[in-house]
Amino acid sequence: MSATLRNDKVPLFSKPNLNSLKLKYLDNSINYRIRLLKVNTGNQTIQNGIWVNLIEPKGWVFSKYINIELENDANCSEKFTLPAKLNFGSFDIILLNENILFLSSFELGSSFNQQIGYWNWNNNSIEGKISFNDSTLVDCLNICYENENNSSCKKNCKDETRNEFGKTNVTANIIFLIEFNKKNKTLKFKDINESNITKKSYLQYLGFEKNKIYKAECLDI
Repeated sequence: MSATLRNDKVPLFSKPNLNSLKLKYLDNSINYRIRLLKVNTGNQTIQNGIWVNLIEPKGWVFSKYINIELENDANCSEKFTLPAKLNFGSFDIILLNENILFLSSFELGSSFNQQIGYWNWNNNSIEGKISFNDSTLVDCLNICYENENNSSCKKNCKDETRNEFGKTNVTANIIFLIEFNKKNKTLKFKDINESNITKKSYLQYLGFEKNKIYKAECLDI
């Protein structure tokens, strides 16, 4: 399991505490190896993030600043083992032993930052819960950074996003179910509740639709 940084200035802390000593700022060109995660399993949802302990350099980083990546791919195997990464076309679900999950979507052009949640077994299926919280500006701002990166472009992004979704930030509660049938693994979003979007659904824009069946793709690499 490894971590890549989301931006240029990600602090490394001496302890899993935002008030602890900042040891240094990490280099965003490096893929960092992860030693362990510090998780409070008493919570039913994760809204802010978890602490991640790095192997080298030694220290702690908060998950909201990084993307978690898992090398193995469990799509093609009949036997399900943890940790596992399942690819459902335009997005991945990473399941860890600590009952933590990550929702990623690099194929959507980084349309949203990696989201974190909990999973549990439910009658031989996996039920996952995510408190989705992110900016609706990500796609538009990526274009600004690639091309202009100026204040007028960013202002236009905000205006266009408010016209389309009503808000520049989305908060939502997501519940999904992963079912197993030999090699076939399917995912269905049981509930998608966007609490603050007043116009077009942002999660539907991303391709997440309630009750739609998503089949895990066997990458076989």
